[in-house]
Amino acid sequence: MPDIIQTLRDTYASNPAAALNMLPELFKQYDEGKIVVLPDKAHEEIQMVECALQITLYDWQKAYIWGGSGYMAPGRRTGKTLAHMIKLCLSKGEPINLFKKENTRQYVDEWHGTQYLDWYRHNLRSVYENLKRQPLHLRKICFTREAAEKALEDKK
Repeated sequence: MPDIIQTLRDTYASNPAAALNMLPELFKQYDEGKIVVLPDKAHEEIQMVECALQITLYDWQKAYIWGGSGYMAPGRRTGKTLAHMIKLCLSKGEPINLFKKENTRQYVDEWHGTQYLDWYRHNLRSVYENLKRQPLHLRKICFTREAAEKALEDKK
């Protein structure tokens, strides 16, 4: 499917009245998260995240992570879990203690059984450690008992 914005521009250039007929499709794509409008500060953070993880995020992931949309691509192996992990790392709030597997359950994106908790925790830690290499404001996530105890002491 061609880019709706470019199609709209081309149509408007040749026939402005016909461009009006395209607005319902434009609004539909916006509602589905296919058209991304990000806050100004997001562009710099996106570059840092992509650099740290050596990836290029999809537009829908950018919109989901930086608050522009609740849309997530359907199906498996689409990047939903990675987007969820990045969003969790960039979120604000109290430190998260994940040194116990049972604590992980409240933060996972989906429930796929107990073995998924270990997989999720392991991969979240990898994402978190890579993001820490950039000057991003990350939420404190503790993966060891020692880190959790230190976070508790720092809070006092």
